Amino acid sequence: MREEIKKIPELILISDHDTICVSFTSQVINCVALNDLMTKNHKWPLNAIQFPLSSHIVVTDANAGHWKEFAPALKDCVS
Repeated sequence: MREEIKKIPELILISDHDTICVSFTSQVINCVALNDLMTKNHKWPLNAIQFPLSSHIVVTDANAGHWKEFAPALKDCVS
């Protein structure tokens, strides 16, 4: 997931370490609006972080098997 997020120029990866939490921010996109789009359009609920305004997802057993679907959904919402 992290490597795919790095490929999206509008996003800045915040959590570049091996944990189950993947977080990112943007200087050009409202991350709260991005969260809403991901939930509404692709059923990927993201969580908002306030400082800096950003988003994160926790990789769990429930979503780990679908990680390849996450990046295209994210790219769709960013564009």
